[in-house]
Amino acid sequence: MAFTARLVVALLCSSVTLFLELRPVLGVCNKRMKFGPDCEYDCRCQFWDKCNKENGDCSDATRCLPGFAGTACQYVNLAYDQSIESNFSAEQNKEDMVKAVDGNPATCFTDNSVNNTPLTVHISVRSWADVITLLLNESGSHANMSGIEVTAHTEQGHPEVLRPHLATPRDVFITYHLSAPAKLTRVDIRSVGHLPLALCEISVLAGRNVALRRNATKREVDEEVAAPEVVDGDKSRCSRGGDDTLWRVSLGRNMSIWRVKAFTRPVGSVTAADKVNNTVLPEHMVVSDFIFQRENTEGSSEEVCELEIYGDCQDGFYGWECDKQCQCENRAEICDKIRGFCLISGCKPGYNTGDCTHKCPSGTYGDGCARNCSAACVDGVCDHVTGVCTNGCVSGMAGRPECRKSCDKGLYGEKCDKTCSINCAGGVCDVDSGHCSRGCKEGMSGDVCSIGQSKGGGEGIEGSVLLAIAATVSTLLQYYC
Repeated sequence: MAFTARLVVALLCSSVTLFLELRPVLGVCNKRMKFGPDCEYDCRCQFWDKCNKENGDCSDATRCLPGFAGTACQYVNLAYDQSIESNFSAEQNKEDMVKAVDGNPATCFTDNSVNNTPLTVHISVRSWADVITLLLNESGSHANMSGIEVTAHTEQGHPEVLRPHLATPRDVFITYHLSAPAKLTRVDIRSVGHLPLALCEISVLAGRNVALRRNATKREVDEEVAAPEVVDGDKSRCSRGGDDTLWRVSLGRNMSIWRVKAFTRPVGSVTAADKVNNTVLPEHMVVSDFIFQRENTEGSSEEVCELEIYGDCQDGFYGWECDKQCQCENRAEICDKIRGFCLISGCKPGYNTGDCTHKCPSGTYGDGCARNCSAACVDGVCDHVTGVCTNGCVSGMAGRPECRKSCDKGLYGEKCDKTCSINCAGGVCDVDSGHCSRGCKEGMSGDVCSIGQSKGGGEGIEGSVLLAIAATVSTLLQYYC
């Protein structure tokens, strides 16, 4: 009986395992703490069951895991839980300031002193960063983007006053792009007007892992073999190598990178990686391939379990692999580098509203894909941006861009490039067939008025010519034969 029970349990577990393995193939990820069509990305919501299994978004206003921010919580947030200070007035509750770096967008604080004193976030984690975001308090009368000054201070001691990226006074989420990635030591934020500073969250974004699921190999002596285990997100699957082993991660295209984390463990260990080597590159780099070699460990042997390369797409590109171009209405806008949506200007004509990643559905075009292709387009198909009939016009119609013009008088055919018969009454014919729609000129007949008639009702001009030719041929035959 016990054996039967164990067998049933084993079968049930096998069925569940099979089902979970099939779900990603069907496009729905059901692995715990993962999302995406192939379950390749980590959910980084505070509560994993609030993670959208398709795009990684956190539902029900759930915040990101501590230390993460940005789209799908994929970006490292250097401002999280950092020291924050300001010389506010005595009435100001300084303990409230930490709400701006607690990772919770629902907690906010307000500087009611309005003395233009900067709020300073000290960045203790040394890493490159390229984006700073502010979430303002929506309620009450507070300083907006035009009344806030943000200054980034670097290791080199060069402060940079940042400009909000295409923001409007009504925006509560404001993005600031550094002129180039930099190692920051602190960020100053202050109100420069007569309204108080009210902040819910400050984020300093230091890139995302762009190596995940890319092509990886390892080279020893003269042999290079695949090493997918070092970029699969699973730190319990490792790749063995010696001090001379080179691991190569092909990113697929040029990306901006600035930090590498290598997770290793001793050879023979059955546990997940227990050692982390965090290397901040001396300069930010734009590369398509990255080569990693372990530090000399004096003969000790370690396995590489995971290589995480932190950076982001270059401006103008987006996607998990940075393989798509931004399609914003305003070409100056930097679209979201994972999803491609254009928060400020929206999609340019010819692309779906929302994430701006898909061209208009067939039969539509223009701003927000709100216009229909002309019924005069062949197969109802037109260019998704301009509306030009890509397969040409139906017979009898012409004109750019939308084939909305009938053929000019005296023309007919698919491209209106054929001339009506000169014998058509009024020079007018059917735009499709070329038949003389108003009849023929006097003395002519037929669909295209090509048959002539004599006034006496004989064979007409065409018939007379044929008879004359026949008589001439007959005479010649008699003479020579």
